[in-house]
Amino acid sequence: MAKLKRSKSKKLVLDLGSSAVRLCELTPTKTGYQLTKYYHREFPIDPSMEEDAQREARKTTIVALMKEAKIRAKKIQGGGGGEYFC
Repeated sequence: MAKLKRSKSKKLVLDLGSSAVRLCELTPTKTGYQLTKYYHREFPIDPSMEEDAQREARKTTIVALMKEAKIRAKKIQGGGGGEYFC
């Protein structure tokens, strides 16, 4: 059976949920990956807010989280669920 080649670099995963954003950094080990960093931020969204205001709040939260984690956008593997995806 052929073995898959594992990347030696760290992996960044961005999870965009309907109420929060999560960012984690995975570092390769001999047996798989180890979680080395984890960030979680709730979106400051009120259901009575207009849709444009909600999108802007999501965008601001994501940008602030990426700055805090010192992440460049081109390094991220992303995933999103629900009806909203920025």
